[in-house]
Amino acid sequence: MTGTIATLGPYLAHRYGVSELEVQRWNVVAMVANMLGCLLVGRLLNKGVQAQVIGLCGIVLSGTAAGLIFVSQLGVAGSIAVSWLFTFGCGLLVGMWALVPRCAPSPASMGATSGLITQLTLIGVLLGAPLAFMAQSAPSAGPMLTLIVVATLVCLAGGAPIWVRSPSPKLAGLPEGSSAVSVK
Repeated sequence: MTGTIATLGPYLAHRYGVSELEVQRWNVVAMVANMLGCLLVGRLLNKGVQAQVIGLCGIVLSGTAAGLIFVSQLGVAGSIAVSWLFTFGCGLLVGMWALVPRCAPSPASMGATSGLITQLTLIGVLLGAPLAFMAQSAPSAGPMLTLIVVATLVCLAGGAPIWVRSPSPKLAGLPEGSSAVSVK
């Protein structure tokens, strides 16, 4: 999904014939939407919403919105508005990092587990933008849709084992009544 975020400004500017600066200034709102998605994860977990529900909402929102941007003729304003939904959905997925302690085999290995997950994520960051630019340069939307589907499946495959690990929305190993993801 990072490739889609990185290439969105140049793509929309080229597709609709507007200045990239015009598109990029609206990306500030997209980053705010991303932050709100991240913050909402903590709030939802503290309210007892299951991690699987949050993760699936993030997957559906980001995948559907990205597909709409690259397949539909939404115009500049419509594409920018949908990009806000896309980045909000991505924010839900990024906020799920709060669940990293659930996938550690033991409390002593939380640092190594977090480091491993970070390294795996950075592979997506490294490959995302070049693959997205390559897919966008194709004469049809097919390669970009394929990239979006594959990225969505990778997010699902990477997140699902963590989301389903514990039926309790509270993080394992914390005293009753406390939460590491508290958002007031």
